[in-house]
Order: sequence, then C-alpha cells, then structure tokens
Amino acid sequence: MSIRGYVLLLVGLVVALVAIELAQPRPLDLRVRLEREGDAPFDAEVFFASLPEWLGQPVEPVAVPTFERLADSTLRGLTFLVLAQSVAPDDAEAERMLRFVEAGNTLVILTHSLTGPLAAALADPTEVDVEDPDVGLIDPIVSDFETVVTAGVLGAVEPDTLRLVSPGVAGVYAFPVEVRGGEIYGLDAGRSEVLGTAVWPFDDTDVMVTLARVRYGRGEVLLSSTPLAVSNAALTGDGDGPAYAAALVAALPDQPVLWDDYHKPYQEHAQTPLRFVLQTPALRGAYVTLLLAGLLYVAFRGRRWQRAVPVVAPPPNAQREFARTVGRLHFVHRDDRGLARRIEAHVLDRFRSELRLAEPALDAETARLAAARAGVPETEATALFAALRRARQRPDPDDLVRLDARVARFFRHV
Repeated sequence: MSIRGYVLLLVGLVVALVAIELAQPRPLDLRVRLEREGDAPFDAEVFFASLPEWLGQPVEPVAVPTFERLADSTLRGLTFLVLAQSVAPDDAEAERMLRFVEAGNTLVILTHSLTGPLAAALADPTEVDVEDPDVGLIDPIVSDFETVVTAGVLGAVEPDTLRLVSPGVAGVYAFPVEVRGGEIYGLDAGRSEVLGTAVWPFDDTDVMVTLARVRYGRGEVLLSSTPLAVSNAALTGDGDGPAYAAALVAALPDQPVLWDDYHKPYQEHAQTPLRFVLQTPALRGAYVTLLLAGLLYVAFRGRRWQRAVPVVAPPPNAQREFARTVGRLHFVHRDDRGLARRIEAHVLDRFRSELRLAEPALDAETARLAAARAGVPETEATALFAALRRARQRPDPDDLVRLDARVARFFRHV
C-alpha cells in the first residue's frame, strides 16, 4: 500500500472514532466546579441567574485575579462574592481582600476549605495558631468530598439538612444531596456571629458551624462552609434549597455584587475542540497516534528523493591559452612583423583603457602624456615608442623579446 493509502486509512479511523464518541450519550458531569455558566449538577448557574432578582442589585462577573480587581483602594459599597471548592489566597491577595473589607465593603466566601493569611486574619489567635502559614478557618470534613457528592446524587447517602438561627429565617432546611462539606472553627466570639449550623455527619449529637459573619474594620466577612447549598442540584431538586439561598442572600447588604470567576478548580480548562479530544481517552489515543504517524512520515518521507545536482566548475580563463596559441603560430611561421603589430595594438589599447588617452599615436606629445600618467620618466616612454617604430620596419626576434620586457616595465605602476 502506498503512503497515500496509509494516510487515508488513518484519517478514516480517526473519523470513525469521532463519530462513535459523538454518538454515545453524554455522561453526567459530577465535578464540583461551581461555575456561573454551567448546567452540571454542581455548577451555580441557577444561583447566579437568580441573585440579581433576589438582591435587587446588579451582579458583575470578575475574571481577573482578586489582587488586580481590588487594587483600587477607593472602592466602596460593594460585595465581593467568592464561590469555590477551596480558597487559599497568598499574602498580597489576602491583604487586598482585607483592605477591601476594612474600608466598609462585604466579602462573601462560600467554600469547603479556607486557609492561609486570610484565614489567620479572621480567626481567633487563642483558638488557632495564626503564625502557621497553613492555618485554616474552614476545613473539609471528609478527605474526598467529590466521592461523597457522587454517592449522594446516586442515592447512596441520605438527604442533608442545614439549620439557620437568624430571626425571620430560623429553621431546618432539607436538601436532596449532601451539602455539609466543611466546618467553620476558631472564630473570635467578640467579633463574629453564628448564622447557621449543621449536625456533624458522624455524630448526631455534635453540632458544627456552617454559616457565620465576622466583623473586620468597617466591613464584614460572611463565611459559609456549604457552597453546594447554592448549586444547581440543591436549587432545582426537591427540598428547601431555594428558600435557603434566599435566606443567605437576605444576610447580604443591599449593594452591587462582584462575582469572582477566577478561583475555580477547572477555570483553566478551556472549552475548545482540542480540550474535548484530550479529555476523552479514545480520542486522545487517536490524536496521539495521528501525531506519531505524522512524525514518522516527516522522518522517513520528508527528505529529498531526487538525485544530487552535480557541481559544475566555472570555465577556465582561456585568454592566456589563446595568446599562447597565436604566438606559437607566428613563431612557427616566422611572422615577426605580425607579432610586432599585435604588441603595438596591445600597447595602444592599454593607453586608451588604462591611461585614458583618446587617440594615442607614437609621437612625442603622446609619449609625454603617457609617461606622466603612468608615473615613469619621459625618457622611458620615448625609448618605448622608438622600439615600437623600429619593430614596424625590421623586426627581429631578440628585439621583440626586449620590447615585451620594456612594455612590462612601462606599465609596472599602472
């Protein structure tokens, strides 16, 4: 089979694999992404779409890092909402967040894990070691929460409940999926307020904090360890998810909201055809096979197959050979007068081309100009012209040899 046949066969296999993959039903995406534009069970599309109506204020998505968005120290009357599975800002980012809250704004963090300098600034120094760089204010209650979530969706875990204690919204709220993902601990009782709790999943008598408000400067920080309580699965299924989300929004001040789009676990996964191919095992294998086939083709068929072009040397300078041949003919035929005429023609031609004499002649004026332009004594030019005139009348082989030497001496400086 030719190379073209192999390429067509490979392309046909790739097309067949793509068709088979597209024909299969799309599996349910159970990743905890909490994206504002996602219809998966654990995205937050419903909550993001309902937030402006519940709050009565505009909601602006923020796709840049928090350090860049909160760089303006004059921001006032805003709520910055972070909804992510884990939040761990570094020192510079935590400083910008705290300065934003201290100026009178509100920071809302819904996450399963809050660690780092921001957690240390909000925690009670007597309860946690704030000098520890890995200090946490919210820790997950299970090591692999996505496994628990998946089991809950499939019905292997009992429906979950949360409790709110604030006046007007106090009560128990039931959810169709597991939402108790973390516990808030180490709060400073002097500047914090517990707004919601839940029963510890492994002990029916132990209560853990899931929603709290912490005052910082002129602003406040609202912490929630149950971000899945505002996911699509919680707000569209059976239970009290919409009522709980509305009660959570009621705890926010009446001001515009900045929705963080940057702290997302799958934010770097672009929705492109190549990303889809690389995330699917069968298509990824076909893509790798195609790349290897291309590399093999370049390695074995990409080189030139034609014959090497031979190197043709430039033709040699034949002027010297021509002069030698003409001189040999005159020597054989004893044509001394012909040689004399050629020498004279050669000298006159050099006068015209090298000494710029328009109409050279064998006279005294030409001898004077030629000597001046050649840089030789005038007597030497006069002797050369006399030798040329004698060669016209009765040339002799010895005279011709001496004439050639005299010509070479005359033009030695030109």
